[in-house]
Amino acid sequence: MAIDLTEFLVSIGKTVWNIIRLDGTTHRGRSVELWVVLTTVLLLANFAVDSFGARFFPKWFMKATGEFFVILNASSVTYTLGLMEPSMKQGGGALSNFFHVWAVLIVTMQYSVQVGRPIKGKELTLVDLISSVWAANLLRRSSAGLKIRLPLCLILSLNVLRIVRYYLDSIRAADATAHNMKLVSDYMASSRHTAANARPDTMAGYRYLVHGEEEHEMEILRSKDATPGKDWVPPEDLITLETVWTRPHTEDKLLGKNSNDRHKYKDVCLSFALYKMLRRRFFGFPIPEANNCGTSELVFKGILEETDDYERAFRVTEVELSFLGDFSYGKHAVVFAAGFPVVRLLLSVLMIVSLVYTVYAIRDIPSAGTYATADEQLARVTHGVGVTRWIIAIITYRELWEIRIYVWSQWTRVVIICHYVRLLPQQGCISMLKRLVMEKAARFLFRHVGRSCWNQEIQQYNLILESVNWRDDDKMKLRTRVKNVKLQAEVKKALLGSLKALDPTLNLQHGSLGSYLQRAFQGDHCIAIESIHGQGETHKILVWLLWHVATGLCQIKLLETHTTTGQPKSVYCDPGSEFVGGTRRPEGYVTAMSLSNYCAYLVSRALVPDNGLVAKKVFDAVRCEAREKLTSHEKPMEVYDALMARAKLPSILNIGAELSKEVQSAYGDPQTLWAQLAKFWAGYLLHLSANTRAGKHQIHLQGGGAELATHLWALLSHAGFLGNIAHGHQMLDPEDLGEA
Repeated sequence: MAIDLTEFLVSIGKTVWNIIRLDGTTHRGRSVELWVVLTTVLLLANFAVDSFGARFFPKWFMKATGEFFVILNASSVTYTLGLMEPSMKQGGGALSNFFHVWAVLIVTMQYSVQVGRPIKGKELTLVDLISSVWAANLLRRSSAGLKIRLPLCLILSLNVLRIVRYYLDSIRAADATAHNMKLVSDYMASSRHTAANARPDTMAGYRYLVHGEEEHEMEILRSKDATPGKDWVPPEDLITLETVWTRPHTEDKLLGKNSNDRHKYKDVCLSFALYKMLRRRFFGFPIPEANNCGTSELVFKGILEETDDYERAFRVTEVELSFLGDFSYGKHAVVFAAGFPVVRLLLSVLMIVSLVYTVYAIRDIPSAGTYATADEQLARVTHGVGVTRWIIAIITYRELWEIRIYVWSQWTRVVIICHYVRLLPQQGCISMLKRLVMEKAARFLFRHVGRSCWNQEIQQYNLILESVNWRDDDKMKLRTRVKNVKLQAEVKKALLGSLKALDPTLNLQHGSLGSYLQRAFQGDHCIAIESIHGQGETHKILVWLLWHVATGLCQIKLLETHTTTGQPKSVYCDPGSEFVGGTRRPEGYVTAMSLSNYCAYLVSRALVPDNGLVAKKVFDAVRCEAREKLTSHEKPMEVYDALMARAKLPSILNIGAELSKEVQSAYGDPQTLWAQLAKFWAGYLLHLSANTRAGKHQIHLQGGGAELATHLWALLSHAGFLGNIAHGHQMLDPEDLGEA
């Protein structure tokens, strides 16, 4: 075994040495073969980072890396093509065929990496088209046989065709998107649902546009003069929410009432319709339906109807925000602009066939050899067949990956369900066969298409405890600053229960988000309650910091009193796990601590209504104060006693300590105290989410899924709570735009 391993390492060393040896073609530089390998590796790294990096790296790293790869790859492709050209001037030599093959393959891979990835980066430039023309010119002078030239010509033709088609699709999609958003706004201004005819349980009266509105634009616009819900009948091939819910027969196997999964199939259309409505907020289009009571009923009596952990609500917003993420940072909106991308996928299949045939075409070319060029230099190839097959395997995998991205996507789900609904009124054997095929396709996709990247996790950051050196039983260890935790069921119930309490039809005097926030501690006269009425978002951030400090100190006091250790093993794991020995956990404790720590994380990320630069400056100032005053303490109660001793001094930490003393004095019973804190933090997070600019939420849709605050923002928007912040990117500061 040792001998075999030694021989294997020696063979690898020889292979690498043969590739990196000096080559006269490059004027005493490294061989063309080496530059082809390096260029391929760089293009592959670019694709890997763009496809998967957003889940593991911060946005600033992704932005810098994307710009770096764009410049580096363009330079490496151009330089490699330039090295090949002198070697092919003589026109002879079988090994020069490898140069023609490699020129076509690296140009194809360059385009493939830029367009096929699921995360949008830099758009295509004329360099892509020029590189294809350059490779075509090299191929034109080739003396290779038809067996080699044919697949290469086909690959280049497909590459150029895809570049041109992508440009045309991009232009058409941009115009169609802007036009569609205006059409949706004009259409919703006609108030298609009213309190009398809106039925959120059956979607009767909810004619939110899902699919096909482009073909019936004039009919839709003329319908504004009709009496809502009575005079206008949507065309059969126009798919609305009402159509999806009411057209299927009760006994329909896919969408009927007898199907256990009917909501799973229907809700993807609901998410798509809500996505079309919500994206208007990114571009400043009006939201005329916000004041319609039927709009709020869709959220309060439809989406939030299932109180069992509100799983349906998060499922609907999760898919909706995945559409928004694809629209903002992916290629899906361009690819699906004209429906299912049959032509694009057909081009990918033809590309794969051409690549496979190229493997067959090069099998007779000697894999190693040396020949003289026109200027009496030596061109060397040592592993021509192996390198070529390796590049072809990478491009083939990338093409298959692109097919998977678009076929196994939420967009394809919508297309299939809408097509299935269109087929329902049709009779005949052919229509029945089509419905059967669509049904099987829908079941297959819904079974195998994964969910988005959120996974119902939230980040936790504790301003006080992060600044303390915690001690384990046997050693000192500084705790992690930010931690991902699973969103607890009771936290979801508290948040969406608070949102549901805003329903104006149930609670007319309390149908305001602002008044709900102020009622969290109604009847008490804490210092922060009066200050919450102050002007400006920066003021509200300071108020939040007071409450975060106060809540953290209440936690320390509670754990000191009711646990054996006096400190949690980790404040970012399940907070309820610290109550041992049968001690009853106060109701609302987990909710209050989870949301308090989550709001701290949001401020650290500047996902707040205030200017991002100001928010981070304020937060950093308070964090520096906490580190300066608290790092010398090792135990939580030492922190508690130190802050309480300075409670009268003027600083955020000290005033927060005074607030903690006041709320603990007002609520001697821990059960009541933590219930009120949970109510406050649920209301505060709703307030924060609704009043954060749409552009900020859009920025945080990149990569690893949406924030919980963005899910709440979407629900609040659809319920008519648009906040006090302008739409779109207006007034976004450089700190925010740097994240984009």
